[in-house]
Amino acid sequence: KRKMAEAPAPSTKKGPLEPEQVSKILKEAIEETIGGQEFKHNMVGQWTKEIMDTSVRNLTAIKKNVKFMVTCIVLQKKGAGFHLASSCYCDSINDGSYSYRWENKSMNCVTTVFAVSL
Repeated sequence: KRKMAEAPAPSTKKGPLEPEQVSKILKEAIEETIGGQEFKHNMVGQWTKEIMDTSVRNLTAIKKNVKFMVTCIVLQKKGAGFHLASSCYCDSINDGSYSYRWENKSMNCVTTVFAVSL
């Protein structure tokens, strides 16, 4: 009789970073950039670049052996809803994806990080 291999014990680790740590980094990058601002269409490109650059810089400062991809969307609140989704196929122990949603009276911002271990 062949012995069946046992399934590995489930991991409590959810990717290379703690979700709370990523949320804190993303929140700080967003609030430093657009925290006290009203939506200005002509500033969105600059804001998203600054949020992404700050996020990548702060993420790489805490985790060197990981590649980070960051996306950011800033939308004006106009009474319409929006739906945003992302997906990735990865190793759930060593890789991960994280999202942070922020809003004020005039805009919504969603920033997503994909982290891939080297």
